[in-house]
Amino acid sequence: MNKVHSLVYGPPSLPPTFPECLTQAIRIVEDEEGDQGMDVMMRAADLFDKDTRTIIAYLAFTKREMRSTWLHCRLGQVAHEATLMDLSMFPNADINADML
Repeated sequence: MNKVHSLVYGPPSLPPTFPECLTQAIRIVEDEEGDQGMDVMMRAADLFDKDTRTIIAYLAFTKREMRSTWLHCRLGQVAHEATLMDLSMFPNADINADML
């Protein structure tokens, strides 16, 4: 980069790092979802920690209602997937025997 270009535009800006984005997302959840209880905040933090794409999507929403709706939808999907994983651990014979 030449000297004139850097003086006009300043130093190149870097995108926020993962820890910065994680901190920002968790702080927003604390502020906006705090009345939902500690469980929601902890599940959101766990979701953000496990999948960095969720932080990007969460921070992309500018409207609080959309951010909240998206978060609760994702948390519901994760809970559903966990339930399906738990059920898949049972042998089919045991499930069929319970249905009789």
